[in-house]
Amino acid sequence: MLADSQISSAWLRAPNEEDRGSLLEYTRGVLYGLSFVSDGPGYRVRPVHVGRLRNAFNDLGAPSLHRVGLRLLTLLGEVEALFGGYWLMAPFRILNIQSRFAFVGAVPSESRFLAKTTQQGLARYLPEESAAKFPAQSVEGWMGETVSSPSECIQDFIKSHRARAAPALNSPEIEYLTLVTKGVCPKRTVWSREPSAILSRERLAVCRQADQGIYRYFSAELSGKVIATEAALRHSIQRLTFAFALEAGAPFRVASKLVGSMLEVELPERLPTEEFRLSLLLARVVARQGAVTRFSIEADLAPLFLTKIRNLGCELESMP
Repeated sequence: MLADSQISSAWLRAPNEEDRGSLLEYTRGVLYGLSFVSDGPGYRVRPVHVGRLRNAFNDLGAPSLHRVGLRLLTLLGEVEALFGGYWLMAPFRILNIQSRFAFVGAVPSESRFLAKTTQQGLARYLPEESAAKFPAQSVEGWMGETVSSPSECIQDFIKSHRARAAPALNSPEIEYLTLVTKGVCPKRTVWSREPSAILSRERLAVCRQADQGIYRYFSAELSGKVIATEAALRHSIQRLTFAFALEAGAPFRVASKLVGSMLEVELPERLPTEEFRLSLLLARVVARQGAVTRFSIEADLAPLFLTKIRNLGCELESMP
């Protein structure tokens, strides 16, 4: 559940990562307070070491939450990671979302600097006259979009493997990404020990191998049931999954339903980072239940989100 912009008293008593709004606001406040240093008649912004941020969470009795808070700030583009464990506030900017002006910047919502803001999801919207004071950034630039279509994603995947392929050392611990296209299955993709090409014509598979609890992901060319060559994977597993499903003629079906002023959207697969970033910004609720993620977005903001979902290769279904 995404909370309001203010930090709730309940969260301060029992900090958690489920209340993203309060966690984000607290992390913003700490970073903002530590970032400014006196410089003559004014102030300048300085990098802040992660240890100082962690100390603030130690005072709450939840030291590990600083990682989640920084992850949220990073997803929203409000901070930049520097060498040596330092973090720097990112430049302030504005995103035009359906003719609303979302402010991007690690400034606490209660600051006078952000007077007259309204909030939906984790986005904070400024009046147009206030937004005009900041540089604008496209939503696509903020998301970090690099691939425009599923077919281009697949072609790039194939070319990348051909260019980087090297002889492989086969191991019984390798798992293969498999697309489930038959029957009723809430989880459309599974990892299997049975060798399987995700692109049968090119005999290319997507594989993973566990090494001390950490997965290594790579593409592989199969010769029968044996891996002939492999290459480090350059692509998002999530983005490839949507593209492979469309290529197989079994695109992911995304159900949406209008409930009052909110559009409820259910997606049977995890989003790529870029689209997930947008969902956090727009949605009041982002909740995962089993294999399905549910989003609750104000109806007039939903068209942008649905467009991005459709561009992944999904099939949209409107429910009565």
